[in-house]
Amino acid sequence: LQADELAREMSSALAQVGRLTSNLQEQIQRARMLPVDTLFRKFPRMVRELAQKAGKEIEFTIKGEETELDRSVIEEIGDPLMHLLRNAVDHGIETAEERVRAGKPAKGQIVLEAFHEENHIIISVRDDGRGIDPARTRASAVRKGILSEEAARRLSDAEAINLIWAP
Repeated sequence: LQADELAREMSSALAQVGRLTSNLQEQIQRARMLPVDTLFRKFPRMVRELAQKAGKEIEFTIKGEETELDRSVIEEIGDPLMHLLRNAVDHGIETAEERVRAGKPAKGQIVLEAFHEENHIIISVRDDGRGIDPARTRASAVRKGILSEEAARRLSDAEAINLIWAP
């Protein structure tokens, strides 16, 4: 009888320790979360300065800045996001004159957005610029020694565009 009672008390105590541990872990994870705004707020000035230097008109929009990420993730994605935004300004968005000739508004659009999708946080950088030119990407890969001219010619346009991810 005493052994059964002791086992029930131990089981109850272990269940309570489990609940407390789960609670503590949840609190710690919540404390590590920061809104992506802590990262995103440094980009409008950078985009504005790059656009002025390149002589381009750009409207930069940020969405989802209240979305929360672990602080270590925020620290890791800062440089890659900066690189993507620089590429959008430098290579994606055309000059106002080029845009007007192509039938687009003179001012280009760049959108930086964070949002939840299922159990993931998605960070998106979009622009309404000219897109990636597969021929220029092939030429750049050859110039940088990533591919031979022959190998570059054999690539499909989709494969050529994927060269942007080559180290």
